[in-house]
Amino acid sequence: MSTIAGAALAVVTSVLVSLLLLYLTARTRRADRQEQYRREDQVAAAVNAAAEAQRIQAEDAAALVRKVADDAAGAAQKLHDAQAETIARTNEVARLAAQQAAQTNGTLDGINTQLGQVHTLVNQRLTDITERALAATVALLAARQEMATRTIEGGGRPTAAALDLIEETRREIADLQNNLAARAVQQATVDAAGAPDDG
Repeated sequence: MSTIAGAALAVVTSVLVSLLLLYLTARTRRADRQEQYRREDQVAAAVNAAAEAQRIQAEDAAALVRKVADDAAGAAQKLHDAQAETIARTNEVARLAAQQAAQTNGTLDGINTQLGQVHTLVNQRLTDITERALAATVALLAARQEMATRTIEGGGRPTAAALDLIEETRREIADLQNNLAARAVQQATVDAAGAPDDG
């Protein structure tokens, strides 16, 4: 009789632990999702501000173009910094998730599948954010090049600082493009690892 009671207690304990883990995972995901939405709202606001700045720049005189370009440079830098921080955090989360999956491989296939799905969602969101950052940085490059062109057309020469900003913006574009390519490779690896065996 005590063996049956012990077995029943073990089953109940196992179920309770599983339910607790599911609850904690759901709560953590909900908090992460809310934080991600908040960051996406910030990124969308920054991108919308940059788009509005471009419209004003196209309509205004060369003096206004310089001011808008300076404002856009600040917004793009903030966006770039936020993107770098988000990417670093996500890479750490992905690293920890992969480490945990390696430790529990074979007994927790369901969790591995869920981690792959979470990674896919996070990777897609970060890819979207990176694509938005790339579009904003490309727009910023166009604004800076336009400002230099207008300076030349006005009979002047762009400053060394202005030319340095153009080169820095080009490097940022290349970095963002490389980041997108790396994300695609990373996602393909996750997708391949999650594919069912044919055997």
